Amino acid sequence: MFKYVAIRQEKGRWRITAESGRPGDPVLNLDNRGYASRMDALQAAMIYAQDNRLDIVEMAL
Repeated sequence: MFKYVAIRQEKGRWRITAESGRPGDPVLNLDNRGYASRMDALQAAMIYAQDNRLDIVEMAL
């Protein structure tokens, strides 16, 4: 079961994933190609998190 939605910047694109936080557990990618802006990614993450009662975490890489 997923515990949070993570937002990361990878290769100039913002990616959102649903994760459990445990090593080795599967990760659900919530976008096809990523988002160009952080605000678009955050808005999409907020909608998914609210619908599924998850927290939002921004990951710094």
